[in-house]
Amino acid sequence: MNKIRVMLFGILLLLVQNAVALDLNDLRKDAEAYRSELLAQRTTGTGEQAALLLGAAPIMAEAGECRVAVALRQRAMRLGGAVDSEAWRALARDAACARNWELATRAGSLALSFGTPPTNPAQTWTELAKALEQRSDWRNDWKPVALEAYRQAQANRDTPHLRQRIAALEQELTRITTLQLERTEIERHETTATICLHFNEELQNNNEVRYGDYIRFTPAFHALFHHEGQRICASGANYATRYHIQLLQGLPGHNRTLTEHQQLTLETGDRDPALWFDRNAYLLMSNGKLEVPLQIVNQERVSLRLLRINERNILSEFIQDRFLDDLYGRALERI
Repeated sequence: MNKIRVMLFGILLLLVQNAVALDLNDLRKDAEAYRSELLAQRTTGTGEQAALLLGAAPIMAEAGECRVAVALRQRAMRLGGAVDSEAWRALARDAACARNWELATRAGSLALSFGTPPTNPAQTWTELAKALEQRSDWRNDWKPVALEAYRQAQANRDTPHLRQRIAALEQELTRITTLQLERTEIERHETTATICLHFNEELQNNNEVRYGDYIRFTPAFHALFHHEGQRICASGANYATRYHIQLLQGLPGHNRTLTEHQQLTLETGDRDPALWFDRNAYLLMSNGKLEVPLQIVNQERVSLRLLRINERNILSEFIQDRFLDDLYGRALERI
């Protein structure tokens, strides 16, 4: 089940990445096409008919019948009702209530483009931006237009909420459209460390990319690069070292690239505490030099136990098969 979820998420992410990015001109053209189609259906009606429909629309919206309210407002426009900015804004609000985001964005754009400017342009731009965010799907990405709408709202009235929403949307769009470093990881080995960088998409599955041209370490070391999935790893780093890492613009991912230089600092930390004998040099002979070399890493004190093997026991098959073998694990307990 987890594999299926990961696969579906990957497909969805790929579709989002391939969505067509749009701008305000695209929205204006889309809104004007809708306006032209609506007004082409205008018929001769009385002002009283349009007024009755427009009077019923807010009542229906307040009752939660937003789709009915939308239909009433559209019908009023076809009968010769007002098509000024306030009429478009009211239609946009009812369409948003009905979760008809396509109509909400079209009407919101028309409210800002035709007739007298709305009485509250900042609020109108904000409502349009919210509808544009909801309208975005895997085919058409309206979020860049939403960001521009939020900026227009901020230009009319700056608020903490608008600043927060603009920053969040900028970060989201940057993450979707560019290669981004998400996290780092240190893999520990016996004598050296490996620095791994995790990105927000899989990397190119070929050996033509020279990652050493895009990733610089200070202090420098002879880095051996390899990549797998969404990460690039550089082996050969020293322990107890603080590295300054520079990622250069142009670092290629599968579909995206790093659009600007990035810098970070990380420490490899100390080696894990360890102790071991040099291969099979763990025996004290009855004559000769009475010492055994013991390798120690980041360990201040060790506890040793000296075991005596009877000379006659050395002749046994069990001892001979293991005599002078390398020690590892719990081998001492099995002597």
